[in-house]
Amino acid sequence: MKKILLSLIFCYCAPAMAQEIRVLDLSDRTEMNYYFARVLDSTFNSKWIYNYALEVKIFEISDSKATPENLFEGYDGLLASYLVSVYPDDNYYNWSKLYKIEGCMNSKILEIKETEYPYFTITIEYGVNGQREEKVFTLKGED
Repeated sequence: MKKILLSLIFCYCAPAMAQEIRVLDLSDRTEMNYYFARVLDSTFNSKWIYNYALEVKIFEISDSKATPENLFEGYDGLLASYLVSVYPDDNYYNWSKLYKIEGCMNSKILEIKETEYPYFTITIEYGVNGQREEKVFTLKGED
């Protein structure tokens, strides 16, 4: 009898506990839509820094807005940019930082490195074969 009563209570309360799933149309947010439409599939980097206090996620995008006209003569090439998101431990998700590193040709992320909290560096290699360069960017993980 106790099992039946508990089952009935659960069946009665279960719909009240159901999650409402919905779709939001974000099409009018053109800048956000531009970035998501250009994220390259296989270029996601993620690293926890400072003993899991901050997570850095980096997405590479093909960036027509950062590509000067006539840079690629004879074809429609695009420079890449990186969107860098920094946020705290998932349990304390009340802020985040977002950076864009733009104008990279044939780029590759070499390293994400802690420096002095809350700063970190990202080292990127870029350029054409035989003329590759490295550049180190210092970013701040939180205010």
